[in-house]
This record gives sequence, structure tokens and C-alpha cells, in this order.
Amino acid sequence: MLVQKSQEQIDRLLQKAVHFMESRYRDMQRNRWKECPYYHVFIICDEFGQILRSHKAVSALDQLLRLGRAARVHVIAANQNAARTNGCPSFLRVNFTCQIGLHCVDKIASRQATGFTGCELLLLYGYCYVMTPALLKPELYEIEKVPDDEIKKRIEAARKAQLERR
Repeated sequence: MLVQKSQEQIDRLLQKAVHFMESRYRDMQRNRWKECPYYHVFIICDEFGQILRSHKAVSALDQLLRLGRAARVHVIAANQNAARTNGCPSFLRVNFTCQIGLHCVDKIASRQATGFTGCELLLLYGYCYVMTPALLKPELYEIEKVPDDEIKKRIEAARKAQLERR
């Protein structure tokens, strides 16, 4: 797990991810694989709006979102408040296969965060809208709250399983 603090570090990390993805493509071409046999890699971007301020980061994300799935490189992006940014550009948004919208303060924030309105009508906790390419419109889902002690148990079990695999 890498936590990046400066925009330069973020740009470098995303560029490394692009090179990683491209090396997988080269392996797939060289070995004539139709599907990537490697494990899935997830790039998690919190405060996505901050990351989008860099042209280098946007360019790298564009490549990762357009080409990454075939190489099993995926991007998960989250943003606390889309109203503080200009939202996600449409050329990036169309390449996210799933968008999840939680409560937003108004229609503008909902559209900036997800590309659709309706999240402003959600309760603060317990519900979300999900939009995937298979859906013609966002679907409402109820979210089950998982108690903190249960989350700790699940994390500990995952860590234990990871250690056993090594």
C-alpha cells in the first residue's frame, strides 16, 4: 500500500501504473494470450478531485481507465465533495464501469460526482445509487451498516489468509 502526498508523487505513481499495464500488454502479445493470466491490481484514488488537477495524472488515468481492464489493472476513485472540484471529466467518467453515488448536498454536486442527479434525495446513511453499463438508469440500493468490530474481524481474517498464502 502506497500513500502519496504530493502531486508529483501521485503523477509518478500513476505513470508507473501505466508502464505496469503496458508491460502486461506486451506479455499478452508476446505469448498470444487473449486474456491476461495475472492477478488483479487495484489503484485506489481518494480525493479524486485533487488528483484531477494535474494534466499528467488525468492523462495517465485516461490510459488506465480505457485499457487497464484487459490487463487486470483497475481504478477505484472516491471523492468526498465533488462540489469543491469541477467533477470528473466526461471522457474519464465514461470509462468507469460502475459508479456509486452516496448522499450529495444538491443536484449540481450529484451530477458532478456521478453524472446523474438523484443523490441529493438520498438519506445521509443507508442508501446509494449504482450505475453500470448494463443499467439504463441508476438503481437504488440499501446499504447494510457493518459494525466496527465486524470490520476489524474481517480485516484480521484477510491478513491472516494473506500470511498463510505466503
